[in-house]
Amino acid sequence: NHALALFLMQHVVNDLLSSNTDPADLGALSAALAGLLSSPKHETAQAVFSLVDDMIQHQEHTMVNIQVSRSVDVKTKDKLLNRIDALRRPLTNRAVVSAAMRCGAHARALQFLEEAIVEEAFAKKVNPFDNPSIGEEDCLLFQAIYRDLDEPDGVLGSLRIGPATATTRTLQLEQAGRWQDAQACYEEQLNRAMTTGAGGARASHTGIRRQDITCGLIRCSQNMRRFESSLRLIRGMADEDTSPALKPFAVEAAWQLSSWDRLEEALSLPAAAPAEADGFQASLGHALLAFHKSDAEALSSVLSDATLEVTRTVASAARESYTRAYQHLLKLHVLSDIAWLADCRSQSSSGAQPKFGPGEVAAELLVRAGQTVPTY
Repeated sequence: NHALALFLMQHVVNDLLSSNTDPADLGALSAALAGLLSSPKHETAQAVFSLVDDMIQHQEHTMVNIQVSRSVDVKTKDKLLNRIDALRRPLTNRAVVSAAMRCGAHARALQFLEEAIVEEAFAKKVNPFDNPSIGEEDCLLFQAIYRDLDEPDGVLGSLRIGPATATTRTLQLEQAGRWQDAQACYEEQLNRAMTTGAGGARASHTGIRRQDITCGLIRCSQNMRRFESSLRLIRGMADEDTSPALKPFAVEAAWQLSSWDRLEEALSLPAAAPAEADGFQASLGHALLAFHKSDAEALSSVLSDATLEVTRTVASAARESYTRAYQHLLKLHVLSDIAWLADCRSQSSSGAQPKFGPGEVAAELLVRAGQTVPTY
């Protein structure tokens, strides 16, 4: 029971801060909590996030609201701040950012990434607000966060204060919706990466880079709705290293083309990681394939599992904003529509009087699609 564990842990932390527990023991506890941030279970990471928020609140309260008038008060205040720091130190801002990105808590990731950059700049005795600039890694992380938060101005701003590299230039083209130009940039980068790999230099880094470029190239192709071209690219580029990353693209292109044999082939590709689900595209592909085959039992199982997974994700997204939760709510609408269509077909096959006639189903789907249009 995560709710009970979180409730008890918050009281335990409050008690430890006011007790005489050795700071080294506090650091060991915090290190164990930091290890939980890498858990594949989002609820576990969310519990640690709440504890981090609680510690930050304690620290701010101690610094602002506790008045000192005697030397003993100063010692007490410093002791409490040192204990909070001992608990907080292993739970670094960067660790929270990584866990927040994995959980889909992008607003939290943005907050702690900004704090990490400011903290690192002050450690170097540099004012981060004078001629602000960030490295390429942080630049790409910022644009990924802002993109998922649906903040195009933030995406463009993060790219402009980052280094002027081929990667950032390509992302600026993507942001502007210039998919043909972005595709040309990805093709140029792919040629360079393959040449570097052939030379034997930085082989492992080149492999990762090539995978990212390949995904970007196919993403451009699919945004131009060239799904047949996407499948041909995937078939020509897929290998043991890139197949997991290309699976969602292959699945989407196959069902968009109603190519059921290629959809089965795409669904057989390995997942990105054993600890992670194949993703919503794979679940959607399995659902559409089961619907095509009129396999009611498999369809019901896939829809149930996919709905549960999306619901878990939307729980953390809904804490941030409606905009952040909208894409997950839209997935629930899609799953609901498939279930509704399956129910309509089962009524027709069972001989019962269907609620909608054949010509009315399409009209009803258009109405349901109109209801999912964002209002913000």
